[in-house]
Amino acid sequence: MRMRHECVPCLLNRVIYEASLVDEKLSEKAVKEALNILSKEYSWNANSIEVATKVHRRVYEVIGSPDPYREIKERSNRIGLSLVPKAEKFIKNSNDKLKASIICAVVGNVFDFGIKSSISSPEKLSDDFEKMCKSGLDVDDTEKIKKYLRKNSTILFFTDNCGEIVFDKLLCREIKKFGVLLTVVVRESPIMNDATLEDAEKLGFKDAVNEITASSNAVGINFNEISDELKKRIENADLIICKGMGMYEAFCEKKYRPIVYLLRTKCRPVADDMGLPENISVAKMYE
Repeated sequence: MRMRHECVPCLLNRVIYEASLVDEKLSEKAVKEALNILSKEYSWNANSIEVATKVHRRVYEVIGSPDPYREIKERSNRIGLSLVPKAEKFIKNSNDKLKASIICAVVGNVFDFGIKSSISSPEKLSDDFEKMCKSGLDVDDTEKIKKYLRKNSTILFFTDNCGEIVFDKLLCREIKKFGVLLTVVVRESPIMNDATLEDAEKLGFKDAVNEITASSNAVGINFNEISDELKKRIENADLIICKGMGMYEAFCEKKYRPIVYLLRTKCRPVADDMGLPENISVAKMYE
């Protein structure tokens, strides 16, 4: 996706937030480094994912931490796990278990920090989870998704944040019931609060999917950094499932089809690009 002017303050707010997780005194230097990159890279033709990745990687060097979100990611996963009984009950009591598990996974997408429309802490979702699940999906392409969940069809599932990955696992279990060959793709190493291979293994994802693989630690996905094998899988997949706005920003200008985005529209540029309102729950298919 191309950058918009709103992307600049959003990115800087994220930089301030992640620097403060390590040492607030480092925020000034981190912001200066981010501004230096933005002064060279920012334009309305710039790729939002590529610019954000450059900024965050440089900021991590400045603040001296390869994983500033580690503590909040661990808290997010603990909160997610504590909500599993409620999520499983919601899914069990639903007449459409796939749709119910999609709802839980989309609700989990609120596990995001340092940006507008994100929650203030992982614990906040504990108060709102059931209410948000009952609100359902504002854009619901569940029936379209089901068309592609045929026996032995190849499905790629790109994850997003820690915390929500707990609910992604529940969704993967439901998807697997269709007899598909399901591969989940996580980050190879830390970037923001995105789930890594380590997180997926700790949460027992191997029990819910056929295979776990990893992309680089880019925001979203950088197609120039992934393996040839993963590129082939993307090109040949019967269905690609993408969690979160970062994955939308990465894939939206590509022609891979069919592809479905499961997310909350937490910012105006992404919402506008999708032709949707802000702050809604989305399961949108592009065929």
